[in-house]
Amino acid sequence: MINMSVKKNLRQDAILKKLDEYETVSVEDLCLAFNVSEATIRRDLTDLNTSNQLHRVLGGARAAEIYKSELPLSNRFDNMKNEKIRIGHAASKMIEDGDIIFISSGTTATYLIPYLSGINNLTVITNSLLVINGIVSLKNKINLISIGGAYRDSEQSFLGKMAAREIQVLRANKLFIGVRSIHPKFGLNNDDLTETQVDRGIISMAENIIVMADHTKFNKLAPVFLADFNEVNTIITDDGLDSETVKQFKTITNKIMMV
Repeated sequence: MINMSVKKNLRQDAILKKLDEYETVSVEDLCLAFNVSEATIRRDLTDLNTSNQLHRVLGGARAAEIYKSELPLSNRFDNMKNEKIRIGHAASKMIEDGDIIFISSGTTATYLIPYLSGINNLTVITNSLLVINGIVSLKNKINLISIGGAYRDSEQSFLGKMAAREIQVLRANKLFIGVRSIHPKFGLNNDDLTETQVDRGIISMAENIIVMADHTKFNKLAPVFLADFNEVNTIITDDGLDSETVKQFKTITNKIMMV
């Protein structure tokens, strides 16, 4: 048993070491280990959660997740498939006849495509080869505008200076965009600088920004900043978020829609 005289910072360091070893810890076990009250442990966990060194869960905490660069698009298309289907369906309900929408590259936003066939006078702008092929396969009267540029095979998307120039002269009233991570302190982030530079341009040309991200993107940090929470209108995710994460993000933004 660790002596109760252990100072706060040493105790919190010890909590993090336990998480390195066990990945999850309970309030009850920590109280016994450090011979302190539940209130003390809860304050420790809150402090560490606020500094993003761990994640609070019901009755304890789990280790903070370190962002890992994603696999190529073709390898992750079916990941979280049911969740992405629900997100795509919910996003489609935001589209009206006559809309001009931009669908970004990535997997989640492509799950919007099957729901577009019943929308009249719709214009779709995209820099994603996957989206282009999906729209063409619908074989209905959707106005399609494709962005050119340097082709990035891993994301099946067109990027670079040419893409950025073309985006500057286009406008959309709704953007549907995926992200690599949603972090409580650092907002929305991606893992590729070139892709993110294009995505920032896309955000600037759209009136309403709808982020589509399954629950595994939350409480992670990717290296390249994309946007703050106040720059987007809606974040659509699935109902897989744990209660502590929901509570945490509700203190930051009221723009999250769970489906």
